[in-house]
Amino acid sequence: MREVAVPAADLVTPNHFELDLLSGYTTTSLASVKDAVAAVQALGPRVVLTTSLDAADTPDDAVDLLASEGGRHFRVRTPKLGVSVNGAGDAIAALFLAHWLETRSAGEALGRAAASVFGLLQRTEDAGSREILLVAAQEEFVSPTRTFEVTEV
Repeated sequence: MREVAVPAADLVTPNHFELDLLSGYTTTSLASVKDAVAAVQALGPRVVLTTSLDAADTPDDAVDLLASEGGRHFRVRTPKLGVSVNGAGDAIAALFLAHWLETRSAGEALGRAAASVFGLLQRTEDAGSREILLVAAQEEFVSPTRTFEVTEV
């Protein structure tokens, strides 16, 4: 993956654990995450979306996402939900890519994708479902019920 797929990619969407594996770093701070992102970008991808980011400054009741492009880093922090379902990483990756292709802005794509996936997961949790509610909550993809601040860090 690191030697073949990553260098061929324009955009990658690792979770925090995968970022460490791809970069060869062990990251705990935002600064070390940025260094790991730079190492992955040096392999080829221009854009890196790090999901499930748990840095030293991430509150226990929150989840961070970091989108990085062109030396700039954008963070969204959402409340941590109690739901754990398969497919959330795939959903954020697909939505981020779609929004990035439309806007060519990592920050804009991050804000849009994070809002949609949070809404999707919130609806899944509220329904008590063990399966992600892709169809029942599909309006979250177009008109998310909640938005989050995108901060350049």
